Amino acid sequence: MAGRPESSRRCTCKLETYPHLVPQREWADHRAARSRLETQAHAAVADSVAESVAHAALSEGANESNSIPADTTQIGQEALKALQAIMSARSTKPKQPTRQKQDDHLLMTIAKKIEETIVSVEQSSNTSLEAQRQAANAAWYEGVLVAAASLQNIKPSPEKSFVEERLKVLEILVKDLKSALPEETEPFFYDSAYTRVNPVAKLNVIAQVTVLLGLVCHFLLRLAEDSVNFILGTAMILVKATMALDVKMNDDGSVEFDEFQNTILKDIPKSLHIAMSRLNLDGKTVMYAACPSCNHIHPPDLSTSDTPSWPDKCQNTIVGKEGRSVCGAALLRRGKASSRPIKPFLAPCFLDYLARLLSDPENERMMDEVCDDAVNTKPSDRDFVQDVFQAEFVQSFKDRDGIVLFIKRAGKRMRLLFSISMDFFPPFGSRKRSNSNSIGLIKVSCLNLRLIVRDKPENVFVVVVPGPSSPSKGEINPYLRPIIDVAVVGWNRGIHFSSTGTEPDTGRIVDLAFVLSANDLPAARQLAGAAAHNAHIYCTCCQGRGRSTVYNTDFSTWNTRDRDQMRSCAEAWRDAETLAEREQIYQEHGIRWSEMWRLPYWDPTRMLPPDPMHTVLEGLVHYHCRRVLKLNLLDAKKFDKSPPAYQYDFPSLDAAAPADWDMTKDIHQKSVEDIYKLLVYQISENEDSSEDENGEEDDEGEEEEEAEDEDVRKAKAKAKAKKRKRDKR
Repeated sequence: MAGRPESSRRCTCKLETYPHLVPQREWADHRAARSRLETQAHAAVADSVAESVAHAALSEGANESNSIPADTTQIGQEALKALQAIMSARSTKPKQPTRQKQDDHLLMTIAKKIEETIVSVEQSSNTSLEAQRQAANAAWYEGVLVAAASLQNIKPSPEKSFVEERLKVLEILVKDLKSALPEETEPFFYDSAYTRVNPVAKLNVIAQVTVLLGLVCHFLLRLAEDSVNFILGTAMILVKATMALDVKMNDDGSVEFDEFQNTILKDIPKSLHIAMSRLNLDGKTVMYAACPSCNHIHPPDLSTSDTPSWPDKCQNTIVGKEGRSVCGAALLRRGKASSRPIKPFLAPCFLDYLARLLSDPENERMMDEVCDDAVNTKPSDRDFVQDVFQAEFVQSFKDRDGIVLFIKRAGKRMRLLFSISMDFFPPFGSRKRSNSNSIGLIKVSCLNLRLIVRDKPENVFVVVVPGPSSPSKGEINPYLRPIIDVAVVGWNRGIHFSSTGTEPDTGRIVDLAFVLSANDLPAARQLAGAAAHNAHIYCTCCQGRGRSTVYNTDFSTWNTRDRDQMRSCAEAWRDAETLAEREQIYQEHGIRWSEMWRLPYWDPTRMLPPDPMHTVLEGLVHYHCRRVLKLNLLDAKKFDKSPPAYQYDFPSLDAAAPADWDMTKDIHQKSVEDIYKLLVYQISENEDSSEDENGEEDDEGEEEEEAEDEDVRKAKAKAKAKKRKRDKR
């Protein structure tokens, strides 16, 4: 007698490509291996977000808060002695001794700080995990980033190159220490205190008035930028002339202002661009180098100069016919001074957008109220709701533990829902003979904001996908990755913003969820990694396949697709080694990998609704206006005659009629039929279109038609004349 079969569990983890069965006795080890894999993946995402924040901070340039203090301890004597030796061996006399002395002092200070941080990182290996994590974070933010920002102010030299090499050693040590640490469960910390700093508070009153003058002239008076620059330049001349009244003039006619006056002149903006930058309105951004071939984006290297640098060639691994290989396409365009990306991608920082959104106390209170109202007030009619928070999906959407509703927040912790949309358009307009250039927009909106303010420009996060053509198929994923990185961290750990509008001192922890993506059909399929709407597997919700099921209106046969199976197929497509394997998976399941699948809760069968603008305005309303009401140019020129008043069978011509009355000839037949139609035509009391109120014929329309016909005849004659000239040549 055969023994009892061993029980197994079905698993869809990433340890294997497809769903697999795990024996019960191996389940504990399998779950531990799965946990280690997820820990590494989550840690990598958190590191990616941290590096993105670092690049955004460095792109703003060095400032006073990013300088290394001069009072550091003497450590790393060998490295410091080597740096001192390089400075002493300098053969040429510097052109600016004072500036050179300042640079040497700053380089020595930076080197001391780097060596001190290296020692602290190496010593932290024998401490607890929490101490190691604190040492790694301190070394990264207070050591690597501050040193890199401080080095941006120093000109290239052998001494600077030596310090840069030591900085690379520190960077490698910090990254190795972070990779060895387990996943951090505490919320990701983001310093948002800068959003509450008044950017013009330190400016002199004269500079503040000048900034306000430039902004009023441009935004309220609608003056062009050149005109505003002229006004600001004139204001600068007037201020200088006023200051010169109390200053003694030199023999050569020049004047020298004191330190206070020079500070005022330095703060006065000389152009509209400088005036706007004084208000700190521009968000943090990162300039990526997008690959012209595969659209993979490359962040700038940790630069110690004021000019960012990127890899020379694309380092992305692509899947080809024979297997995987490195793309290797050129990324940079060589210039005289520096190299720039061939295809630049300027990505705004999503964390900076959230920090600025939460800096407004009214927005913050509104976001909390929307969640609380949705939890406490249940709509009586589920078929018609006034907001997405009343919908059945949001009312049943659970948090990451799968127990409590996501919108049911606890204490001061915030729960934010977002929608993401994407579309492409021709930048130079859409014409019949225009080129096929295309650029895209990725828009993120916070659903916690009420409809009246949700889509205001200041409350919307927008990313521009560079052209000249739209990315094909899965090549849109790199442009989504910076946003999804933050979304994954915001779901798994939450994000702690150090300062918000209602909590400026302690800040608040925010959990994120992207629960909605409304697009037109092509963009929806590309964003979700699904087959096109005219493909064999045309639907992202049901299992309908083929043309025979397109017009199936029997709702009972619309079987919902399995989300877990779709996720497994998408991961299998991502992990395939050849194009043939990917094509086979795509043909069988109509799915490819998308960045949206990195979200554990992503469900395209419920989170991918049709876009109301396309379905209602460009769909139903457009069809009704054009086809039903016939509100188009062609039908407007047609005269729609009224139907006959009655039906009457007119007798045929009597054979006994005189011969000259013969109306059976073709030349008269049409006239007879027209007479018959007029006899049964209904008489209208208001039918006075042929005469105006004075009884005179209204031939204005006829004159316009004759004028149009005359223009057409002239155009045709002109075209024929040109053709005859070409033929003669």
